[in-house]
Amino acid sequence: MMIVLKEGYLIMKYDIILIDGNHLAHRCYYRFRSFTTNINFGVHKKWDFCDNTKVLKGFKMVATGLPYGFISNLGSTKANYGGKHTKVIICWDSYSFRKDIYAEYKANRKKDKTKYQLGFYVQYKMLRELLRYVNCYEYQVYGYEADDLLYTFAKKYKKKNVLLVSGDKDLLQTLNYCDVLHSNNKNQMIVYDKASFKSEYKISPDDFKYIKAMAGDNSDNIKGWNRVGIITAIKIFKKCKSNIEKVKKICSKEELEMFNLNMKLVTLKHCNAIRNPRTEGNTKLLKQMLSVLKMQHFLKPGNLEVILKLGKA
Repeated sequence: MMIVLKEGYLIMKYDIILIDGNHLAHRCYYRFRSFTTNINFGVHKKWDFCDNTKVLKGFKMVATGLPYGFISNLGSTKANYGGKHTKVIICWDSYSFRKDIYAEYKANRKKDKTKYQLGFYVQYKMLRELLRYVNCYEYQVYGYEADDLLYTFAKKYKKKNVLLVSGDKDLLQTLNYCDVLHSNNKNQMIVYDKASFKSEYKISPDDFKYIKAMAGDNSDNIKGWNRVGIITAIKIFKKCKSNIEKVKKICSKEELEMFNLNMKLVTLKHCNAIRNPRTEGNTKLLKQMLSVLKMQHFLKPGNLEVILKLGKA
């Protein structure tokens, strides 16, 4: 089943929706970058994002597109793909063990240098504070990336109908346990399952990590074999009858060393350190903060109920 969404609705409803928090946050940051509001930091010091953001002292115009877009997206995602009792789980990156294996991992990514009102960090703090008051299921474990946590939850709930939402192709490795909602280059939302993935890539989801290890990943600063991309890597793999041991025998010593290193980086890791998230739901503070951020849209009858349903029952 591969469904291209034209109007944003699916007939199928899922029991669990897994959200790649970092990917969605960055997408909303750039998409809603023009959203701003006036905030008096002298009056609203009780909010975490104000107290911990000294660079904004004296500034009143602050961007709020990231939290606005994120909350809106969560609500529409649950409405489109979930039901009354659907559980939404958000996973976040932390320091990754992959940095200990390969110091240059993701070293090519530029950090947001805008320390003022349009900075990513400030809006990220707003969002995390809002989600805390909503009482969402959020998980972040030191040493693991969001991908690893999403993979862990996909395996945990494999007997249920699970949808994983992310634009990261690494998470196509989870297709043995869940469906994946992925945005392609044409900005279309595509729901992959194991059969549709195999139809498009001609390999099984379990073998996708081998392809990534050969091709590398520029976005994560993982070097691949010379002049080998995803398509060429699949051809090599198929030529060796989908046997990775045969692939290892035909590659050079340098390529084999690179492959072995990359396998440690691209393979999703099960996390045994996940604990129940801290519970801090507070509807009163949620309403106050939405008012401070001038997000009256979410305070309208019906809209607030949608937000509250994203949290724990």
